[in-house]
Amino acid sequence: MLPFSVVGRSHLGNLGLVPLGRIGLPIDMGKVVAFLASDESAFVTGEVIYADGGFLTQLRPLSLDSPWPESIKKRLASKELQQ
Repeated sequence: MLPFSVVGRSHLGNLGLVPLGRIGLPIDMGKVVAFLASDESAFVTGEVIYADGGFLTQLRPLSLDSPWPESIKKRLASKELQQ
């Protein structure tokens, strides 16, 4: 395995695509594995667990999002003006 200093530098330009703002470390994957191997995950079955810092949410097609209702748009606009 490459040290973080080598791997981390090659991916620093892509950190803006990851909502958590950092690359995943081996400890992050280890925590997922530890959870899945524990009794705490006894009710989890047949799932795909994405431990990617939210990266895949950036690939979501905008067509899946429904447009905001006008009432919400107005409330959001008024809150933006107050700030």
